[in-house]
Amino acid sequence: MMKHYRKVFFVLVPVLLVLDQVTKAMIRGQVTLHEKIVVIPGFFNITHATNKGAAWGIFRNLPEAQRMAFFAVVTLLAFVMILGYYRQLGPKDRLLAVSLSSIFAGAAGNFVDRLIFRKVTDFLQFYVSQQTGLGGWLRETFNTSSWPSFNVADICINVGVGLFIWHVLFIETRRKKEEGAEAPAPAPVPEDEPAPTP
Repeated sequence: MMKHYRKVFFVLVPVLLVLDQVTKAMIRGQVTLHEKIVVIPGFFNITHATNKGAAWGIFRNLPEAQRMAFFAVVTLLAFVMILGYYRQLGPKDRLLAVSLSSIFAGAAGNFVDRLIFRKVTDFLQFYVSQQTGLGGWLRETFNTSSWPSFNVADICINVGVGLFIWHVLFIETRRKKEEGAEAPAPAPVPEDEPAPTP
C-alpha cells in the first residue's frame, strides 16, 4: 500500500493533525467563546468561534443527526479517494504526495472535532476595518468585511487543494508534453512493391 512516499504520508499527516488539535485545545482552554484578541488592528484577530456546519456555516441548520451523518459519509469518502489516489503515485509525484497528505490531515482534524464536540473550533480571523473605504465597500456589498474564521485544518485542506491544482495544471501538463516529445516516431509503413513487369 502506498509504496511511494509512505514516509511523507505517515510523517506529515500526524504532525499536521497534532498541530491542528493542539491549537484548537489552546483556544478552547484560554480564550472565551466569541472573545477576540486583536493581533494586527484592522486586519487580524485571534478569536474563539465554533461552526456546526461546513465553510461559511453551510449545513449548520440541519438537524444534528443528519448533519453528523452527512459529514461522516463525505469525510470517509474523501479518505477512501485520497488513499486510492495515493496508492497510484509514482516516483516523481512528491508534490502530489504532500498535497494529498495535507488534505487528509485537514479533513481528519475537523472530523475529530465533529465527533467529539459536534462542532468545529475556529480561531483565525482576517478582516478589513469598516473605517476604511475597502471595508465599507465590502460591508455594503457582501454584508461583512470579515473572512470566515478558520483553523489549521482548513489551512491544510486549502494548501493541499492548491498544490493539487498546481500539479494538474503545470507539472502534469508539462510531463505529458515531455513524454509526447520523447516518444519515438512510428515506423514508416512500407509501400507495396511494384508488380514485376512482364
